[in-house]
Parts: sequence; C-alpha cells; structure tokens
Amino acid sequence: MRVLIVADGAETIVTLTARIVTEFNANVTVVNTLGEARALVATEAFDIVIASQDLPDGVGLSLLQEHNAAFDAPMVLLERDLDAHRIMAAFREGVVDVFPQPIDQERLMRVIGEAVRGRHDREDDPATTEPTRGTSTQLVQDQRELRQRVDMICRDLVNAYQGLALKVVAMDNVT
Repeated sequence: MRVLIVADGAETIVTLTARIVTEFNANVTVVNTLGEARALVATEAFDIVIASQDLPDGVGLSLLQEHNAAFDAPMVLLERDLDAHRIMAAFREGVVDVFPQPIDQERLMRVIGEAVRGRHDREDDPATTEPTRGTSTQLVQDQRELRQRVDMICRDLVNAYQGLALKVVAMDNVT
C-alpha cells in the first residue's frame, strides 16, 4: 500500500506514519506543503492520501479539486477547525472522511483500511466492465456512505447544541 501524508505538524506526521506503517506495512511518503504534494500526485500513484486542510501554502482539499480527473486515490482530510460548510464541501469534492485534530487514530485506521479495500474491490469487480451495472452499484454505495456521513454530522451538531444549551443554562444560573 502506498500512502501520501500531506501535513506540516511534526507530531501528526510522526504519529500517523508510525501507526500506518505498523498497521498496514505501508510505504508512506510525507510532504509538508501543497506544492510538494501536487508534484507527487502528478507523477506517482497512491492508494490513499491523508492531507491537512491547513497547509503553509494552501488548503489540502485543493489537491483533490485541482487533480480530480487524474486523482483516483481516496482522500482523508484532517481539519483543525471543524465547520459544517467546509466539511460538506469536502464530502461533495469526494473526500472519504474528515477528521478533527487531535485525530482518533483507531477510527482513522478503520477508514484507511475500508477506503483502500473499497478501491481495490471496485478495481477487481467485474461489474465495472458493465458500465450501467457498475455505475448504479457505485451510486447505491455512495448514497449509503453519504447518508452515514450526514448522520455523523447531525449527531455532532446535536451534541454541540446540547453543550451550548448547558453553557447557557449555567450562565443563567450565575447571573
């Protein structure tokens, strides 16, 4: 498995690289800037790309946006400031998942494994030779994945609003 990590935080890089190499026996390439990542994805193939949204020279999502036609590796986005609009934009662009920092490593390892297995399964699936059947199967899978992501976002929003409500109640009790 070939993994590209695009991040500028030393702790994130060390932690992710060690975990991915241990868990998947993967070949991990690490770059710190969007420019370096652009050069790599233009010339090399990766099984998955893990990119920080906030990079010194741009945003990680632009890598997927710029190379959408030639870029076939699943992408996981690491986001410091979770914002519903940015998360939804990332999913619309084709990001597999968005992780807040600090990263839930167990969940990230599951997502990486599923994304890479799913990609290889689609490549090996004879249904892909039949465009209509392959496309409809993919649409059903994508719809299911999207529904799961929306459910996750809704749960996060409900939890955030509950936390906010508790803070408001606590402030009312203070005054």
